[in-house]
Amino acid sequence: YLQCINEPDSKMYNLPMYCVLPRKTNVSRFAAAVKTVIETHKVLGITIGAGPSMRVSDFVAEIPVKEIEDFDTYLEQFIRPFDLEQDSLWRAEVLVCKGRVYFVFDIHHIVFDGSSMKVFIDRIADVYNGKEIEEEALTLFDVALYEENLAISEEYREAQAYFEQKLSGIDADSRPVPDVVMQNGDKGACSGG
Repeated sequence: YLQCINEPDSKMYNLPMYCVLPRKTNVSRFAAAVKTVIETHKVLGITIGAGPSMRVSDFVAEIPVKEIEDFDTYLEQFIRPFDLEQDSLWRAEVLVCKGRVYFVFDIHHIVFDGSSMKVFIDRIADVYNGKEIEEEALTLFDVALYEENLAISEEYREAQAYFEQKLSGIDADSRPVPDVVMQNGDKGACSGG
């Protein structure tokens, strides 16, 4: 959160993707499937205020269907930094360009990760193909509440004492790795190897 606030022009935590859909795709049915899937994941209704403070709101997902002339130019404009204190934390559109159909999606890493993408796409396909889906049984909020309650439990204090004893005397450097500025000006993470 703080890194995003301190670098508001960064797209470092964006998770953009697009799919080229079959030409015979029913675009309105596909957009409706995306809307259904997004609305079954309450975490996608999070808004972040100053502070930071998270709010969950009842929300209605709007998935525009647009006719465009130049996909690459449009995609460059579509993927932009999120204003965490003003924006929804995701964007989705269905595009028609020169007879091709595209699904474009960009979401902030605060509410989504790489492994979520496959689940998301699979659920869209299920809904598009007529399958009923249920809302999430276990949400990000459930996990956060579990961790919060666990942190004040006796079990947690015992585990903490155990590991403090096991790791006492070990000096480890755990500073964050700085970003590297690439030749094109983008920032990337350092990796070993």
